[in-house]
Amino acid sequence: MMDIIYSGPGTYVIIIELNNSKNIMIGKMGYFFFEKGYYLYVGSAHGPGGLRSRIKRHLRKDKSRHWHIDYLMDKGSAIAVLFSSDNDKKECNWASRFNYAPDLSSPVNGFGSSDCACPSHLFFSKKNPGIIKLKNILKESVDFITVS
Repeated sequence: MMDIIYSGPGTYVIIIELNNSKNIMIGKMGYFFFEKGYYLYVGSAHGPGGLRSRIKRHLRKDKSRHWHIDYLMDKGSAIAVLFSSDNDKKECNWASRFNYAPDLSSPVNGFGSSDCACPSHLFFSKKNPGIIKLKNILKESVDFITVS
């Protein structure tokens, strides 16, 4: 499954399902209430190993918590990953598109966006937004994998 993900730079969205509402500590940010539903985390990978390495790390259960997403991944399950392989840093552009999507909300201000001016890189939907809908919001050609 991971073999189809490019090992170079790119941008990605992890779709995470949270089966129960719960309070979750997000590092130094503190505790936040996360409603049962689907969370979209927008990230980018421009370092060693690129997309493949970053996505594999996010999906692993046995890892130290480094990024905000690591804390949410401990409690939820990734169901799919959308990604685009290129040198352009599209992370903030994608987050902006999700920010204006009518069925998505931003549950935690500052989540995943401590190194940019975006309000958040985490978005919430009560229902699974589906790959096609997300591709339409992004208005880009993206690949995807499903995670079991």
